[in-house]
Amino acid sequence: MKTLLVIIARTRTTRSLTRHQSQHFIDDWLSRRPDDYIIHRDLANDPPAHITEKWIAAVFTDPIS
Repeated sequence: MKTLLVIIARTRTTRSLTRHQSQHFIDDWLSRRPDDYIIHRDLANDPPAHITEKWIAAVFTDPIS
């Protein structure tokens, strides 16, 4: 089983040729490999959180053993 990571970074949602082509690729992929896992990230509809001062401080904190 393979994992396919799909990252959509286009802000246009309804008339995006890129989104349409990506979905076509995913559909074709799954038709050939139905047991594979798809991770779908849509940065326009679900953007990641902004980096904050608190986040930066956490990066420089020693990990808990």
